[in-house]
Order: sequence, then structure tokens, then C-alpha cells
Amino acid sequence: MIRRRLLPVILAVMAATAPAFAAPVAPDGVLGIPWGSSKEKVKEVMSARADVIFDHEEAGRLLWFKGGDFAGRRMMFFVGATKDDKIYQGDVVLVQQYGSQQAQFEEIKKMLIAKYGPPNSEGHHEGEIKAAWSFRVANQKDPTQITLFSNERRWKIGWGVTVRYSMGLADAPPPSAPSKDL
Repeated sequence: MIRRRLLPVILAVMAATAPAFAAPVAPDGVLGIPWGSSKEKVKEVMSARADVIFDHEEAGRLLWFKGGDFAGRRMMFFVGATKDDKIYQGDVVLVQQYGSQQAQFEEIKKMLIAKYGPPNSEGHHEGEIKAAWSFRVANQKDPTQITLFSNERRWKIGWGVTVRYSMGLADAPPPSAPSKDL
């Protein structure tokens, strides 16, 4: 008798808590730019963002933009890396907003944990602090990764922390729906 009453309660609790235990979804791009987008599409999407200016293209594969926002924080710049004219990596470099590299790092790390869960690895080495998330994606040789890092050398020249989104070096997929910040 008790089992009959308890079973629906257990099933309801399991159904309600299942989403909390679901694996985080890998980012499908960076700053609203889907992985595999062309350089022209990257320029178009970034130019549509408030306060973003295209700065230059470097070595035929790096697109540099200045300004803009990332998750409500000011960006110093964004660098999109391309392979065969398709974006596979993006570095978001934030403006320093605190007197401490560690404080800014911890704030952004908390935001990433809220969205993607705890990092797969963390470390401190020779003035660099780092946290990394890795996601296996179907039909992709390398995992999609997010790496949050900062180092003393970059901090001294005025850079804030960097958030690197990378789909790995596998062939870029066709563009899909844009992802949101963070």
C-alpha cells in the first residue's frame, strides 16, 4: 500500500530534478557568431553589436574588434580565429574592472559555472590562472572548449581576463543558430 503511494512521489521528484543533472550544452559559437561562419559573417555580426569597431585582419586568419560588451562586462577586444575562412575560435579580452586579476577571474568563473557547471580543470602556474571546460560534440574530432585565463604579464599591460571559446581544430560545421554571451 505504501509502495503504491510512494512510487508516484518518487517519480515526480525524479522528473523535477532531472534537468538539474543534465549535462551542460556545448557553446555553438561565440558572441552570437555560430561556429563555421565566414569572415564576412563574423564582421557583420560583430559590427551589429553596440560599440564594436572592426580594427584589422592579421595574417589572413585573425579578425580583431575593439569595444563592446560580454555578459554585461566591457570588452577590450575580441579576436576571432579562422581556418579555411571559417571561425573556430574566439578570444574575449575584458577591460580590467577590479584592482585584482584574481577577483575578475573569480567573477567570470562563477558566471561560467552557473551556465556550464564546474570546470574540468583548474590551475595556477607561473603567474597564470586558468579554468577550462571541455565538451564532446558529435561529429567533431576535438572537443569544444572554454578556457578562462589571466596572467600577470597581460594584467600589467592593462588586459583583463580572457575567455577563449574554441570548437577545436576539426572541420568547421555549417553555421547554426547563434549562441548567447557566456
